[in-house]
This record gives sequence, structure tokens and C-alpha cells, in this order.
Amino acid sequence: MQLRALSSSTVKWMRKRRFVNILAMVGGVALAIYGVLILTIAATGNVIEGRAALACGGAGLLLVAAPLLALPFSARVAKALALLALVSFTVLAGWLAFWPQPGISPDPLVQTAVVAFAVLVAGRIHLARRRRLSGHWP
Repeated sequence: MQLRALSSSTVKWMRKRRFVNILAMVGGVALAIYGVLILTIAATGNVIEGRAALACGGAGLLLVAAPLLALPFSARVAKALALLALVSFTVLAGWLAFWPQPGISPDPLVQTAVVAFAVLVAGRIHLARRRRLSGHWP
């Protein structure tokens, strides 16, 4: 039985993959630290106005950091976390765009953009499930 050496294209792909993993990990750590700092500032009460918005921003950064931190270990988990982040942002955008608030009338253009984003996310989920069920998943 003869062993074959790795081709040069395989070695180049492995180097690129390692670079992407390192870059994802560094970006995920930076976003997670920033999100935790923002949540800490909001939780300690060092903000007079906009405390809820600051907390939502910190939680959003943690949602974005989660798939980046999971990517070097498991691509499947990273995809699931990215999907969770997209669905969470869609629900939050829908809540903010259509929630009746006294004295504030939402702009119809913003509501249209939120509906379009929700349709795109739902379409992405549907197409991914259909491709997985048909067996054409790479």
C-alpha cells in the first residue's frame, strides 16, 4: 500500500482554513468582550437614558460573537448559532417596527424593510431545509 503526499492545493486550503479559524476566533473574542462590557455598563446603572437600548446592543454583540467563537470547533454549531442570531434580530426588528408606542408613529418604509428582512430569513431557512432533505447538502 502506497501513501500519497498531500497536493499543494490541499495544503493551501488547509492554511487558508487555519487563517479563517484564527480570524474568526479573534473577532469573536473581541465582540464578546465588547458585548460583555456594554452589558456590564448597562447593568451597573452608569447610564441615565438609553439603558435598555444599551443592554439590547450588548446582547446583540454577544449573539453575533457566538457563531464566530464556535466556527473553529464545529461548523454545524456555528451555522445554528448564526441562524439563531438572524431569527433573534428579525423578531426584535419586527417588535420595534410594529409595537405601538405612544407618540411615535413608525415609518412605513421601515416596516416594509422589516417585513422584507423577515421574508428573506424565512426563505433562507426554507431553502436550506429543502436542500438538506433532498440530499444535495455539500
